[in-house]
Amino acid sequence: MPKNNLQLIGIVGDQHLRSALAYADYIADKRAAEQQKVLDTIVESLKNCNPIVFMGDQLHGKNNPSSVIKTFVSFIEKFKDKTLYFLVGNHETFSDGTTAIDFIEEIKDKPWYVIKGISMINNMVFCPYIDKAELNLTDNGKAAKKLLSQLTSPKLKLNSKSMLFIHQAISNSPTTSGSTADLFNEIVLPRTELEKHYGFIAGGHIHQHYYKGKTLVAGSVFTNEAGETEKNVWKLNPQTLKAVSVPLPVMPIYSLTDPDIAALKNLSENAIVKTVFTKKQSKDDVEAIKRKLRKFSAFILIEQYPRKRSKIHFDEGMLEFSVEQLLEMYAKARKIDLKQLLFAYDLIK
Repeated sequence: MPKNNLQLIGIVGDQHLRSALAYADYIADKRAAEQQKVLDTIVESLKNCNPIVFMGDQLHGKNNPSSVIKTFVSFIEKFKDKTLYFLVGNHETFSDGTTAIDFIEEIKDKPWYVIKGISMINNMVFCPYIDKAELNLTDNGKAAKKLLSQLTSPKLKLNSKSMLFIHQAISNSPTTSGSTADLFNEIVLPRTELEKHYGFIAGGHIHQHYYKGKTLVAGSVFTNEAGETEKNVWKLNPQTLKAVSVPLPVMPIYSLTDPDIAALKNLSENAIVKTVFTKKQSKDDVEAIKRKLRKFSAFILIEQYPRKRSKIHFDEGMLEFSVEQLLEMYAKARKIDLKQLLFAYDLIK
């Protein structure tokens, strides 16, 4: 890998490229134009950055259709001769150590690098997703201590300007569910300990962006979950170790519970709105809310009253749910931890 004369460093969060963005069946073009506009904005926004670090989970699955691979390659080719580093994320790693983005390494005429293990270039330390089994341990707490010791090893010769780019859960990081990453059933690294050794830390893996002190969680670049309304990419100055955000033109996915008309007035109409009624409404009130909801790009209205079967209303017929969406509905209905359910499903896959 080259020793770069560092300029601004571009940071791109999880992309989770797939055949279509979430809730695509509600939108006439399946959100295709939005996806392309976001990708083009990332390229344009980071034109004064080199290198650019992709924080992992570039692809949503381990096995991807050719159309997804084509979209991804077309996207990264637009960065031309910039140096690109790709952290391998948990969604891309096979049990045998190979990954869904290994093909990048076969493209020999580009300065593109797939990060599969802890690596250091200049003052940048890179770490892909690592689970406890890879560390020959069965306990996540012990695995976190072992990984932390590797990331703070004297062999790395860290200093006040050292930067860590990692696809791993970092403690105290908020998630889209409203909890923190500390509850994850996986390795969670202690933020305060990392900050003792690094001047700047950038994390992937968690889709909610977060920036406080020395730690930036880049978040994802597309809205895919209810409650996600803003997405960004980031530019890091390696001298000051300060990052600035660049907003992306994403479609907000609002999540509302028992709203009235006033609650809908200030929302962008270029949005998907998921509304849940938990309190019995009059027929007139429900119809008034539905009339207002029809002004948005798409909506879901769920009547979920105690001791009654849920009713789900769609603006464009019945939605073909993904497995993840069905698991989300099941978790809410049964009042169980969605993260645990998704983790179990990922293990089964």
